[in-house]
Amino acid sequence: MERFECYVIASKNHGQPEEKCSFFLSCCGPAMFVSARALAAPRPAYKLGWDNLMAKLKSHYAPTPSKIARRFAFRRRIQKLYESISQFLESLRTTAAQCDFQNLEENLVEQFVCGVRDVNLRSRMFRHQDITLLQAVETARAAELSEQSTADIERLQLASPTPAQMSAGLLLRPTAQPQAQPRRQPPRPARRAEDCHTIYQPHAVEGSVSQASAGAWKVAATVQLEGQPCLMEVDSGSSRSLLSWAAFSRLCPKVSQAQLLPADTTLWDYQGNLIPTLGSFPISVAYGSFQGKLPILVVKKSLPALLGLDWFPALGLSIGGVHRVVSSSLEGILSEFADVFDGQLGCYKGTPISLSLDPQVAPIWLKARRVPFALRAKVDAELDKLLAQGVIEPVDHSRWETPIVLPVKPDRSVQICADYKSTINLALQANPYPVPVVQHLLHSLGQGCIFAKLDMAQAYQQLPVDDDAAAAQTIVTHRGAFRCRRLQFGVSVAPGIFQSLMERLLHGLPGVVPYFDDVLIAATSRSELIEILRNVLCRFRGAGLKLKSSKCSFAVPRVEFLETLTSSAVLIQYNDRMPLTLACDASPYGLGAVLSHVLPNGSEAPVAFYSRTLSLAECNYSQIDKEALAAVSGIKRFHDYLYGRHLTLVTDHKPLLGLLAGDKPTPPILSPRMTRWTEFLAAYSYTLQYRPGKQLGHADARGWPTDKVADSFRPFKAQQAELSLHGGCLIWGDRVVIPATLRPQVLPLLHKDHPGIVHMKALAHSYVWWPLLDAEIAAYVGRCTTCQLSRPNPPAGPAREWEAPRGPWSRLHVDFAGPFHGQNFLIVVDAYSRWVELVLMASTTAESTVRALRRLFATHGLPDILVSDNGLQFTATAFQEFLAEQGIRHAPTAPYHLASNGRAERAVRSAKEALGRMDRGDWQSRVAAYLLSQHPTPCPTTNKSPAELLMGRRLRTPLDRVGLANGSEWRRHLDQLRRRLPMEPTSAGPDNSATPQPESHSQAFTYPGLTYQALPDSDNSIEIPQSDQFRQEAFSKSGLAYPSAPCRVAPQTS
Repeated sequence: MERFECYVIASKNHGQPEEKCSFFLSCCGPAMFVSARALAAPRPAYKLGWDNLMAKLKSHYAPTPSKIARRFAFRRRIQKLYESISQFLESLRTTAAQCDFQNLEENLVEQFVCGVRDVNLRSRMFRHQDITLLQAVETARAAELSEQSTADIERLQLASPTPAQMSAGLLLRPTAQPQAQPRRQPPRPARRAEDCHTIYQPHAVEGSVSQASAGAWKVAATVQLEGQPCLMEVDSGSSRSLLSWAAFSRLCPKVSQAQLLPADTTLWDYQGNLIPTLGSFPISVAYGSFQGKLPILVVKKSLPALLGLDWFPALGLSIGGVHRVVSSSLEGILSEFADVFDGQLGCYKGTPISLSLDPQVAPIWLKARRVPFALRAKVDAELDKLLAQGVIEPVDHSRWETPIVLPVKPDRSVQICADYKSTINLALQANPYPVPVVQHLLHSLGQGCIFAKLDMAQAYQQLPVDDDAAAAQTIVTHRGAFRCRRLQFGVSVAPGIFQSLMERLLHGLPGVVPYFDDVLIAATSRSELIEILRNVLCRFRGAGLKLKSSKCSFAVPRVEFLETLTSSAVLIQYNDRMPLTLACDASPYGLGAVLSHVLPNGSEAPVAFYSRTLSLAECNYSQIDKEALAAVSGIKRFHDYLYGRHLTLVTDHKPLLGLLAGDKPTPPILSPRMTRWTEFLAAYSYTLQYRPGKQLGHADARGWPTDKVADSFRPFKAQQAELSLHGGCLIWGDRVVIPATLRPQVLPLLHKDHPGIVHMKALAHSYVWWPLLDAEIAAYVGRCTTCQLSRPNPPAGPAREWEAPRGPWSRLHVDFAGPFHGQNFLIVVDAYSRWVELVLMASTTAESTVRALRRLFATHGLPDILVSDNGLQFTATAFQEFLAEQGIRHAPTAPYHLASNGRAERAVRSAKEALGRMDRGDWQSRVAAYLLSQHPTPCPTTNKSPAELLMGRRLRTPLDRVGLANGSEWRRHLDQLRRRLPMEPTSAGPDNSATPQPESHSQAFTYPGLTYQALPDSDNSIEIPQSDQFRQEAFSKSGLAYPSAPCRVAPQTS
């Protein structure tokens, strides 16, 4: 616009504003005219007025950023690589003119001094207290001229390089002994070799050899040849890379001289002497990012390994100066186009995008969706970012409003997308632009062996849209509605619009494949790649588009593009000029086909593979039909490659030669299926060739069944539907699949702080996975000493009972009880009879225990087994010697397992409870009373008392005095009394009192008695209080009154 003002002034055409607008609109391009008409609508653009028209165009094409943003860009401006002082100053002045500085010169000199690239120059200018802009510029230009002059002088000298001049991966190595400078030979004219097309410059080789012979520095590079490091001298004077036969035989011991390929080059040294060559051989080379095979000449002489010019493009080396080897010029290109990779959002400079909406579809207005609290801060930050970039702008009213969806990126940030499928996608007219097929895109790569991949940042949002499209793309959020000024993701026609724009932008560039926001560049050499890359970046800069440097790759031998690995070492690129071969084969389960190119040396390089399984109906075909089906399926699959070209169809089924051969007539009798296939193949030009199955392994393998999986991969086979690849990492769902080499490092991370098996498994199930993960976690925790020491006791197993003792007093269980109320007791329990011995112990030493047991053994005899715990008394030497002398086997129980000596522990508890309830008598009396109550008490399990089981008799207790111990003897006594006193018995009742008669009449009566019950045969039982004397009624006097006393009738047993 400023240039147009100058043109108007120069042409002296100062017409009216309408005439000036019309003149401008007729001179500007069609794109600007369309923009001006859209901005002035509904009025004509030429009637808008010159000032109004210019204001609208300026706000559209060059919106003025904020003052802070302009000054921020000014402060960040530094001198770029290969940028001169004059260019840097001009750029600073242009940027500062928009910053509204009050003191322009002061800000210019500050940024100029701080932004120069030369550190030494900046230090010199810092020494000045008050330096003006003119002084700073003169100082910088003088330093720049001095540096350029010095560089020109160094190019003319044969000075040795310094280590700082070497690129990464190269080193300088001096020769062993300095040698005398040879006499210079007179220069000879350049001559051409007979067997090649390279012009040799003798002075270049001579300079290289003279430097080496002078004992100065040699430029060398360590290159991996056949997997072994080899130090090669970098010789820019040699057009081919050389290797002596001695060195070659060490690297390739299985290759003989007869297997070397004929050499197509004749070599001379700098003196003109012929260097005999044995041949050439493709050798595996690895250097930097390059991995592949390169040809090398094998010479008979014992010469050092030379890295010649033929390897420079592949290894990414180039020559700068006489003795300087640099990596590449990619850094210069990236610095030249730094504005394309500055990280800011680009803006397409062409015509804004228009969206064709069906007028019959009414605008749709939807409400905003609620944003989760955890994502609200991230959504606000993303909205602020889009506002700052000019992608969206707030609006109060809109006819179209679309709610947003919030997918979470792998870096946990949020991407704002709109759900346009429920709004404007219903009204958009379909875009007929076709999406390219992957095979067609890869075909356009040609014979590329070095690649670059470019990725656009916020690709769709770099395309501005017109006002109608911006209003239709309005989004509604929790902060209100925003009009989208750029093309948005989710618009159904956006892919076709963007793909067509990219193809128009990059049309005519060989080896460039655009696919939406990805651009793949393929070249045969590094220099070609750099040239193509420069053209692509120029077009991007001209269109105003920006790239994301973090996702771009440059000069790599392999790249992943459209989920397809693109590499010169995987598959050969399809070539229209190379012969084609299609090898087909079939098996009982499937079929396969391999499309290959025939190389000049006769070998075949695969272009593409194809295989599939047979259907149930196809499995019933005969073998000849299956082989014919493989050929037909392969041709159908690769129709785009084969139609219109002659190919060689290879099969290992010889009967097909008489049926499908293209140069033979069709047999008159064929099956309908074979007839259809013959007519189908007639549309192609092919030659059917037979090859034995041993030579058709690459196609035969495609038809083998693939369901047989190694045991190590079976777990992955079971989860194959959920496995995915993200950033080169195998993912199962949202869990990372850890390879076997890294699992020993992951397990300690999961086991940090010793969470236990259950928590460790839960933590692992949230992040990682590999086969047998739970088993390895359990084994790892089982090997952890800390976890095993702190784990709870295992659940008690089933109780194991003691074997039944052989007889009474065979197995004894002993234990100490106490201190209990200041007393200690030794408890001995017979396992057979449950007889308990309770010994009051004054001391609990081993000697006291032995003395107590001696007394018990003297009474009951020696036992067979003595069971005890591991107390000090029972493990003492004296106690063990005592048991050994008596022939008693000692059975100590398990430590901390009281149940093993359960009989003794239960007896301890019973004794403590019984003795604790007694409150009268000394401890000896209490012990005796307890034992007297325990020994005659029947056991519930045996229904017999311990005394009966141990001694074979019942013990007499005070309770036995209540009844008659011997009923038969008492009856005999009654019979004698009846014979002596034959009288009627006096009936006695409960109310009749009876007085016992003493044996001697001189004795006084002492106790009264009452008769409560009449027994058979007039036998009454009278219990006299506090007495054990019993009398028959004949010796009792009735009718006497005595004081009443508690009496109880005891019925007699017969």
